[in-house]
Amino acid sequence: MCKKLLVPYLGATKANVLLSSAVAGLGASFCSLPFDNAKVKMQSMKAAADGRMKYSGLLDCMMKTVRNEGLFKLWVGFLPFYAVIGPHSMLTLIFNDAIKSILDTHR
Repeated sequence: MCKKLLVPYLGATKANVLLSSAVAGLGASFCSLPFDNAKVKMQSMKAAADGRMKYSGLLDCMMKTVRNEGLFKLWVGFLPFYAVIGPHSMLTLIFNDAIKSILDTHR
Protein backbone atom coordinates (compact mmCIF):
# COMPACT_ATOMS: atom_id res chain seq x y z
CA MET A 1 0.00 0.00 0.00
CA CYS A 2 2.80 2.40 0.88
CA LYS A 3 4.43 1.69 -2.47
CA LYS A 4 1.28 2.79 -4.30
CA LEU A 5 1.03 5.95 -2.19
CA LEU A 6 4.62 6.91 -3.05
CA VAL A 7 4.27 6.44 -6.82
CA PRO A 8 3.14 10.08 -7.44
CA TYR A 9 6.24 11.34 -5.60
CA LEU A 10 8.94 8.82 -6.52
CA GLY A 11 7.48 7.03 -9.51
CA ALA A 12 7.82 3.27 -9.94
CA THR A 13 11.50 3.35 -9.04
CA LYS A 14 13.88 1.39 -6.87
CA ALA A 15 13.86 4.28 -4.40
CA ASN A 16 10.11 3.76 -4.02
CA VAL A 17 10.62 0.05 -3.30
CA LEU A 18 13.39 0.81 -0.80
CA LEU A 19 11.45 3.50 1.08
CA SER A 20 8.17 1.59 1.15
CA SER A 21 9.91 -1.55 2.41
CA ALA A 22 11.58 0.52 5.16
CA VAL A 23 8.14 1.80 6.19
CA ALA A 24 6.86 -1.79 6.18
CA GLY A 25 9.72 -2.69 8.51
CA LEU A 26 8.65 0.09 10.86
CA GLY A 27 5.13 -1.27 10.89
CA ALA A 28 6.31 -4.83 11.48
CA SER A 29 8.55 -3.69 14.33
CA PHE A 30 5.83 -1.61 15.93
CA CYS A 31 3.30 -4.45 15.82
CA SER A 32 5.55 -7.31 16.90
CA LEU A 33 7.80 -5.71 19.56
CA PRO A 34 5.20 -5.76 22.40
CA PHE A 35 4.78 -9.51 21.92
CA ASP A 36 8.52 -10.05 21.73
CA ASN A 37 9.09 -8.05 24.93
CA ALA A 38 6.41 -10.06 26.76
CA LYS A 39 7.93 -13.30 25.47
CA VAL A 40 11.36 -12.33 26.78
CA LYS A 41 9.89 -11.38 30.18
CA MET A 42 8.15 -14.73 30.41
CA GLN A 43 11.26 -16.63 29.37
CA SER A 44 13.36 -14.94 32.03
CA MET A 45 10.85 -15.00 34.92
CA LYS A 46 11.61 -17.00 38.00
CA ALA A 47 9.17 -18.51 40.47
CA ALA A 48 8.45 -16.56 43.66
CA ALA A 49 9.28 -17.99 47.09
CA ASP A 50 5.87 -19.67 47.25
CA GLY A 51 6.41 -21.30 43.84
CA ARG A 52 4.00 -19.08 41.90
CA MET A 53 5.03 -17.56 38.61
CA LYS A 54 4.83 -13.80 38.05
CA TYR A 55 2.82 -14.10 34.82
CA SER A 56 0.17 -16.64 33.87
CA GLY A 57 0.45 -16.04 30.13
CA LEU A 58 1.37 -13.65 27.36
CA LEU A 59 -1.62 -11.32 27.72
CA ASP A 60 -1.28 -11.31 31.52
CA CYS A 61 2.35 -10.29 31.11
CA MET A 62 1.42 -7.47 28.73
CA MET A 63 -1.40 -6.22 30.97
CA LYS A 64 0.81 -6.22 34.07
CA THR A 65 3.54 -4.42 32.15
CA VAL A 66 1.12 -1.67 31.10
CA ARG A 67 -0.39 -1.43 34.60
CA ASN A 68 2.92 -1.39 36.50
CA GLU A 69 5.34 0.25 34.06
CA GLY A 70 3.20 2.16 31.56
CA LEU A 71 2.02 1.60 28.00
CA PHE A 72 5.24 2.66 26.30
CA LYS A 73 7.27 -0.02 28.12
CA LEU A 74 5.83 -2.48 25.61
CA TRP A 75 8.07 -0.83 23.00
CA VAL A 76 11.29 -0.72 25.01
CA GLY A 77 14.21 -1.39 22.68
CA PHE A 78 12.43 -0.28 19.51
CA LEU A 79 15.52 1.02 17.70
CA PRO A 80 17.65 -2.12 18.17
CA PHE A 81 14.64 -4.24 17.24
CA TYR A 82 14.07 -2.17 14.08
CA ALA A 83 17.78 -2.48 13.29
CA VAL A 84 17.18 -6.23 12.99
CA ILE A 85 13.65 -6.35 11.55
CA GLY A 86 14.01 -3.35 9.21
CA PRO A 87 16.72 -4.78 6.94
CA HIS A 88 15.04 -8.18 7.02
CA SER A 89 11.74 -6.79 5.78
CA MET A 90 13.49 -4.53 3.28
CA LEU A 91 15.43 -7.40 1.73
CA THR A 92 12.38 -9.65 1.71
CA LEU A 93 10.21 -7.09 -0.08
CA ILE A 94 12.97 -6.01 -2.49
CA PHE A 95 13.63 -9.63 -3.50
CA ASN A 96 9.89 -10.25 -3.76
CA ASP A 97 9.52 -7.27 -6.08
CA ALA A 98 12.50 -8.37 -8.19
CA ILE A 99 11.24 -11.94 -8.51
CA LYS A 100 7.77 -10.74 -9.48
CA SER A 101 9.21 -8.49 -12.19
CA ILE A 102 11.38 -11.33 -13.54
CA LEU A 103 8.38 -13.67 -13.65
CA ASP A 104 6.24 -11.01 -15.32
CA THR A 105 8.78 -10.55 -18.13
CA HIS A 106 8.77 -14.30 -18.87
CA ARG A 107 5.02 -14.71 -19.20
